[in-house]
Amino acid sequence: MTETIDSTPSSPAPRPPLVTRPLLLRFVSILGASTSFYLLLSVVPGYATAGGGGGWTAGLATGALMLATVVGELATPALVNRYGYRAVLAVGLGLLGAPALALVFTPNLWWIVTVCLLRGLGFAFTVVAGGALTASLIPARTVECPRSVSSRRPPRNRWLARALDAPTGRVTPPCAPPAR
Repeated sequence: MTETIDSTPSSPAPRPPLVTRPLLLRFVSILGASTSFYLLLSVVPGYATAGGGGGWTAGLATGALMLATVVGELATPALVNRYGYRAVLAVGLGLLGAPALALVFTPNLWWIVTVCLLRGLGFAFTVVAGGALTASLIPARTVECPRSVSSRRPPRNRWLARALDAPTGRVTPPCAPPAR
């Protein structure tokens, strides 16, 4: 009796495509949000200065944008936990684009500062919630897991290592199977 051995090598399961429809839509939203933000980033301070207030108005407009961005980045994780990534991202995209239309109607400094505050919040929501949403849209099976990851070299001084809470030894990557 002869036995036939299948000589075809078994191939691993096919990986899902990396760029899915939701991820492609997220890429489009990144392009639109970045374009909206960066086109006005350099124009608004000049617009504020042209309104007749001098150089300090450009600083006030830019400072309002940066302040709102930092405050918004600190508040975004709590909002994401309560409302979800997509809702916070949608609000962020709205705040990034819609208030800019008010700049067309008046060069009043306080309108410009208000628009910068709202756009700063929108930018913060878009960056934080959008970045987390993008990471969640990448299929897990498409990411290669390294065999081992070594941590940075711990400080030689034990007191310094304890003060910095420096890691020692090896770090297990999150995609590795649990140790037995």
